[in-house]
Amino acid sequence: MEPVADDAVVREIRTLREYLEATGYLIDERHLATLILMMASRGWTVLAGPSGTGKSRIIRRLCDAFQGRFVDVQVKRNWTTSEELFGYFSEASAVWVPGPLQTALEATSDDELMFVRLDEMNLAPPEYYVAELISAGETWERVGGGLVSAPIQLPPCPPGKAPAPPRLRNGTLLFGTLNVDETTQPLSPKMLDRAAILDFEQVDLFAVPRFATVEPPAPDLSKLRELLLKRPRDLSMLTPALETPVLETVAQLLTDLDSYTRPLGSPLAYRPRDALVTALHIWRHSGFGALISEVEVLDVGIRALVLPRLQGSTPGTAQYLRGIGGMLAGDDGPVDGDIEVLRGRVGGAKYPRSYEKVIGMLDQLLTLGYFSFW
Repeated sequence: MEPVADDAVVREIRTLREYLEATGYLIDERHLATLILMMASRGWTVLAGPSGTGKSRIIRRLCDAFQGRFVDVQVKRNWTTSEELFGYFSEASAVWVPGPLQTALEATSDDELMFVRLDEMNLAPPEYYVAELISAGETWERVGGGLVSAPIQLPPCPPGKAPAPPRLRNGTLLFGTLNVDETTQPLSPKMLDRAAILDFEQVDLFAVPRFATVEPPAPDLSKLRELLLKRPRDLSMLTPALETPVLETVAQLLTDLDSYTRPLGSPLAYRPRDALVTALHIWRHSGFGALISEVEVLDVGIRALVLPRLQGSTPGTAQYLRGIGGMLAGDDGPVDGDIEVLRGRVGGAKYPRSYEKVIGMLDQLLTLGYFSFW
């Protein structure tokens, strides 16, 4: 089945890219399209990379473009509970003190996009302070005219003193930014299993955006806005429109990858499959096909949903990385040769972005004796 053509979606992506450039942010329209797809198909979008690459800024600029509500949370190193997000019971005043996310969720309507940015989210272990948020986002139901999550468990409070538990709405977009260095915490499998990890490693120091002389008005993004407000939360929301070839394409790809990732201690299960099926379904039905190909969607999905889980340090792991590399290159078997030769094949690989990352991980293993996505 050919993807649905929709000139309005293509026009809005290009308009959004022009708006971002006018406000000082450079991004290729194909990368922007894949970012929107990941936002629409995953509960969390995590932007990783060196400091100063624009991770925090693009979240704020996207919120401005979509005229959404922005919630900025600066994560602190000493966070161990969700009190900083949702509030706490003050023993001194005997009242509940609401947190910023609780207040924002209570004030958000079903037809409003809300961008929640957890800046430098790995200064503290995220699963400590967002555990309740993660759990609530596993279950969704229709209430009134909108889709909402299960109630979010609030921190402990005496009976009769706690407010009603808040809920996520479908227009709540959860983002995190990561700096990876000796001062930060690694993401746990629990977090990696629920997030799309988009790494901002490529920096063009010669490129300068065309800043507008005045702040540009927010563009008309009605199609993209509707897509994000109505994004599916599980595969049941895609039926009966979900085609068997979409599921089979993703299932076969991940099954082939699993033969290599499983020995590395990272078996692939339902969450990455469902996210990639959702992304491919949206690509087919929402007009993204004029900007990016099906292979590009799968390529971004592998890099964002599968590769961040991989790490290892034993000599035998090289054979599995070479196996993944061969699969991503489109070969019949593992890649062979030295790193520079393998890097020279990036442009001809079937899944070039993922292949490039795997060869970088192989290089790290051969040089340092261990490897990880980070």
